[in-house]
Amino acid sequence: MNVSFTSFLFADLATEVHIGKEIRKVMKQRRITVVEVAAMLNLHRQSVYDMLSRDNIDVKRLALISELLDYDFYNALFGKND
Repeated sequence: MNVSFTSFLFADLATEVHIGKEIRKVMKQRRITVVEVAAMLNLHRQSVYDMLSRDNIDVKRLALISELLDYDFYNALFGKND
């Protein structure tokens, strides 16, 4: 069985957090539409809808979305408070 490092590392987190819902929540707070996110990510809007329906996301894509939405999803997901 081939288990990726991130799958292993974040297995418990995936059961607790639906990243697509978290991204959608921040989009709503920022008043940013799916069409705008699609344009920022150079994706078709249906791809963004698909991404938002998932409970997991590629780490590189999450980093890019964090930058585009000006929101630190990593700290929010891991409950890291400085």
